[in-house]
Amino acid sequence: MFITRILPKEALLFVALLFSVPGLQAQEPPLLEEREREALQPAMIAPEQGIAPGSGQPAYTLRSFTRFGDRYKVTLLSRSGQTTTVSWRAGEPAPVGNSAGFAIASVGPGFVMLQHPPGDPCVIVPTAGVKCAAPDRSVLRLVVAPVP
Repeated sequence: MFITRILPKEALLFVALLFSVPGLQAQEPPLLEEREREALQPAMIAPEQGIAPGSGQPAYTLRSFTRFGDRYKVTLLSRSGQTTTVSWRAGEPAPVGNSAGFAIASVGPGFVMLQHPPGDPCVIVPTAGVKCAAPDRSVLRLVVAPVP
């Protein structure tokens, strides 16, 4: 054979193995299947369901979050402009700074769920990355800042 004279038998075996095993072919597998991704996303309440806006500004917006293993570090920006960093671990609610009643309830792919106290309901502000999962729970996402 012409090919066997050019390439050693080991190289031919490698190439044959490469094309016969689907997992070895150059493909980019999805990180999460679409159904799994949808299952991880919290259900959203539509704005017309009567969540009282309070001051019209969300209590917190998401500035950043990082993950190392099962630990997260979340940086929030309050409506008064103060930055608060909170450490969170799965299954453990973490109070947000000195804000009585606010706590990080969960963190998922691309979002942070924030528990609100009874007197400060969720305010929907999509441009700030804030949606409501319930009157006492907001879902915070990172948003791209507008270019001046």
